[in-house]
Parts: sequence; structure tokens; C-alpha cells
Amino acid sequence: MTTRYEAVPGLVYLRRPVPVVEAAENSAGTGQLADTGIAPPPSDDVPPAPAVRSRVGMLVGVWLEVLDGRRPVSVLRKGPFSPRVADDLRGRIRDARPGPGATPPQTASRVLSVHLPPTHRERLTFTASVAHGNRVRAVAGHLARYDGQWRIETVTLI
Repeated sequence: MTTRYEAVPGLVYLRRPVPVVEAAENSAGTGQLADTGIAPPPSDDVPPAPAVRSRVGMLVGVWLEVLDGRRPVSVLRKGPFSPRVADDLRGRIRDARPGPGATPPQTASRVLSVHLPPTHRERLTFTASVAHGNRVRAVAGHLARYDGQWRIETVTLI
């Protein structure tokens, strides 16, 4: 017995992966790039992953120190953070201010791991696992080129 699958309206279906060799052969004869869904290779001007991973980990660590109150928010303005990141964090700190008599957490937040998925040459997306308080949380964000320099545009504690 054969099972037949029918397309359901309103759902998005992914194409099956095509080997790179087959995609190159398909595009060589037509003079056009085949629409295979294969992402373009990383650009030469993007640093190698280990250097980027350690740099992003350091920047997320600085962001966590500001979130914990161990550094002032003005530190973010001096680094490669967009003004929006600093303003968002300032609002988050103001909203999460402990009540009178509350003690701040004794453990400092720290970065456990950083993940860099394949990316576009002008935008670098990252996720990180962090120890925040007594929990392990996720941080997601992206960097973009601004005046030729990489700058963190968004950071979200999940």
C-alpha cells in the first residue's frame, strides 16, 4: 500500500536538498544560476568562525554584565553596540529593578556557549547559552555592518 501525501493550502513546503555538484551542472549549461536553495558561500571579508565566536562571546558577556548591574549602560555606547541595544537594555533594567530590601543575585551571569549559523556577508546571526541567575537561558541577536564595521544591532534574552 502506498501512502499519498497531498499539499495542504496555506503551509510552506521545503525543497529537498540538491547536491552542490548537481546544482553546478544545472546552472553551467543555461548561463543562469539554478534555484536550488543553496546559500551562497561565506564572503572572504567575514573572519573565520573561531575568531568571530570568541568575539561574539565576549560582547555577549559585556551585555550580561550590564544586565546584571556590574557595569553601567554607558559601556555599551563605547563598544560596537547600536544605540537601540543600549536603550532596550536600559528600559529592561529599569522595569526589572528589585523592590526595596531585595538582594541582587549573588552569581554573575556568564556565557556558556556561542553558536553561529551560516550567514549572509552583511549580517551575522548568533545564539548563545548563558547562565543567568540560577537558570540557563538563551540569548539571540545579530550583528550588521555599519560604516564598514560590525555592530550588534539586536540582543534578546530568551
